[in-house]
Amino acid sequence: MTRPTWAARPMHRSRNSQDACGQQHAFEISGVVATAFGCNIPGEERRVLDLAALLAESVTDELNIADTVSHANPLQMRHLLTEITQQTENIPLAAHFHDTRGMGLENAVAAIEAGVRRFDAALGGLGGCPFAPGATGNIAAEDCTCLLESLGMNTGIDIPALLELHGQLEVWLAGEQFEGRLFRAGMAKIFADRAGYPAVWPTYLIALSRSANSRRLIASISSANG
Repeated sequence: MTRPTWAARPMHRSRNSQDACGQQHAFEISGVVATAFGCNIPGEERRVLDLAALLAESVTDELNIADTVSHANPLQMRHLLTEITQQTENIPLAAHFHDTRGMGLENAVAAIEAGVRRFDAALGGLGGCPFAPGATGNIAAEDCTCLLESLGMNTGIDIPALLELHGQLEVWLAGEQFEGRLFRAGMAKIFADRAGYPAVWPTYLIALSRSANSRRLIASISSANG
């Protein structure tokens, strides 16, 4: 098999520059395999596995497997990530999902089952994909955080603070399309109680999301919270 060694050269250059500056551990290099689950140009799973192996053998500190155009389903996700995990072993895996077809969080669960613990996400699901017509942004950071926490994982993220920031972001970026279910619906009470979150915060966040005067509500919330 002929491997495209050009793919690893930029990473080697980055690592060499890092070493030359005495910054060997100052930052991590993440190797990303884009459109790993399909794209508008047909590809093969074997190609993805070969690229993952190549990156794992190079200088990457993390291997990020991306469903760039939202083609994957949970069965594919679990299968491919398990295959990659078996052949890369010691390289931490990350995953990158869009929610264009409504399977972003379902695929996150499948990735968790395959051993992934790092996820790309965007507050309010902002973003898109320039070569995927109709694409939404990455999975919403607040939804992904809630999912991980509800499965017993400690993210260290303050979910109410994240949701309040989402509200402010909608004011700052008026006219942008935002995604994310948690901001609209609030946290399930059983989870909020278990996690120790205040019982009142979903109510004001729902009001915030439905208000035409979000800026005033945000100011009121900030004052109430001290």
